[in-house]
Amino acid sequence: MGNTLDKPETEKTTERSSPVTATAVRPHGLDDSAVTLTWGASCMQGWRTTMEDAYHCHTIESVRVISASNDAVSVEYELPFPHYLFSVFDGHGGTFAAEFANENLLRVLEKQDSFQRYVALVGTATPTPAPRNAQQKANSRSKTTRRKTTGRGARDPKRTTNTNTNTNTREASGIDLVRDALETAFVDLDYELLTALRSKNVPDNPDEPTPAAHPPKDHSDDAPPSPPIPIVTPPSESGTTATVVLITPDWMVCANAGDSRAVLYACNKHASSGIATMVTPLSVDQTPDLPLERERIERANGTVTSGRRALVDGR
Repeated sequence: MGNTLDKPETEKTTERSSPVTATAVRPHGLDDSAVTLTWGASCMQGWRTTMEDAYHCHTIESVRVISASNDAVSVEYELPFPHYLFSVFDGHGGTFAAEFANENLLRVLEKQDSFQRYVALVGTATPTPAPRNAQQKANSRSKTTRRKTTGRGARDPKRTTNTNTNTNTREASGIDLVRDALETAFVDLDYELLTALRSKNVPDNPDEPTPAAHPPKDHSDDAPPSPPIPIVTPPSESGTTATVVLITPDWMVCANAGDSRAVLYACNKHASSGIATMVTPLSVDQTPDLPLERERIERANGTVTSGRRALVDGR
């Protein structure tokens, strides 16, 4: 899992956001209300030779939705209330996996069919002026990002956005779409990470020796000798857990992979009983020593070895 230091690096890096206040324009006919959000994060490197973890808070105010019938056509949808995407990635075996997941999660989530349908359900389309001439039309098409057409989250042209205005139906379909979007985003992001690791030509941890590939020799007399190019022999050991929480005006939805955890701490003041606190787990550990996870691994022809900790295929 990589080299370790002789003693842990205990200096902490702490970040805190400025308070963000927004008015929630409820999509289901509920009363509008002002919400103030402040977040903070603190990181410590520990025993690892480099900081292998990453985190982010994204504010999502609008999303470009691709047409179900024509991938070259898209419409910008404004959300009635900012959505907040919090993510924490506990990396291991190098920095690459956590940094890659941190940089690409939002992009992968926003292109999921379920998320685009959710945005179209609760958001408001922003009119886009038509191009004035054929050249502008061509430029507009060339700048449009085409969504993925393969994988679990790819758009199915036969699927259409639910326009039922019944409150219960909208709420049920909305939460289901958000859940499905996070699930398929995890699958697609995992596939992109695996593809990136297999094509990467730099080592995950510079302190670890890696095989070397030598470039073609330059036969000119003045050319200096070319150094070997370090490569990673797949499969790389770089990996990461993922804990993600998406906050909408109506729900707080958590998705996780691995054993990083998310909890909800609530503190309410009551005139009669004083302060009441409540802690609610949002995530469930995904570790091979859990019966359901072990069963899933073995169904996929994997093996679990028990010892100081449960290992999958000896890793």
